[in-house]
Amino acid sequence: MNIGSHAQGMGNAYTAIAASTNGMHYNPAGMGFGSDREVMFFHSKWFQDISVENVTFMYPFTTRWSLGTSISYLHMPELTRYEIDPASGGPLETGKFRVYNMIAMAGVGFRVSDHMSLGTNVKFFQEQLESVTAEGVAFDVGLLTRVPNTGLRFGAAVQHIGPPVKYIEKSEVLPMTYKAGMALKFAGNSTVAVDVAKTVGKEVEVLPGLELGLSDNFFMRGGYQFSNNPTESSGFAAGFGLELLDEHRINYVYVPYGDLGDTHRAEVVFHLGSASSGKSRYGEVNSV
Repeated sequence: MNIGSHAQGMGNAYTAIAASTNGMHYNPAGMGFGSDREVMFFHSKWFQDISVENVTFMYPFTTRWSLGTSISYLHMPELTRYEIDPASGGPLETGKFRVYNMIAMAGVGFRVSDHMSLGTNVKFFQEQLESVTAEGVAFDVGLLTRVPNTGLRFGAAVQHIGPPVKYIEKSEVLPMTYKAGMALKFAGNSTVAVDVAKTVGKEVEVLPGLELGLSDNFFMRGGYQFSNNPTESSGFAAGFGLELLDEHRINYVYVPYGDLGDTHRAEVVFHLGSASSGKSRYGEVNSV
């Protein structure tokens, strides 16, 4: 489940940005640079009435340490179960069943210095398909660094580290993903970023993204996914962000999926106070 409209609006090129409550889902090291206590409510409307809900809370409790928690839930309407009618050979409706996916996550970020932070997440997940339930535990680790006085940042993360998940008699390997990214802040409040990602069993993906700050409170975003994986299509994402009262934020992203349909994702982020002063947007030290 991809979480966060800010990140998805930039085509998921977020490993070197990892800002705010979005950052926990892409590079846990981003929490180390956080200075704002925030809660995010995220909703994603997919094709075929599939929806994803998420609540993420970030709590910096010192100038160096931050905690994050998150719970995500993928759900859809009940599906109809069919069997072959032995009399007619046609389909026979036999009832309804549910499909859902839940992920609970907790993470910690540590700011090693003004220019480097580390982070990790632990995730518990559960999936249900009819009467079959599978569950497991996975981890993320990340590193984030920034070059002083340049607006340049670099990030790296490994996600979904864990043992295979067992479905009845069959086990499936987790989609462990290696990511590296860079981001450059320019023209005041605009950012260009690119990620390179490799998921086990898939080809390398290149994810460029752009955020244009049209004012101090309004941002336009776009990104593109270059994918050689036969089960995934390349495509673009576009969105915007609006800051209210210089604290609270609304982010939206539109992602088309060709013949499958269009998807819409939105989030509201509420600012609940700061752990320290002297930091600017996305927790960056003003002098850096």
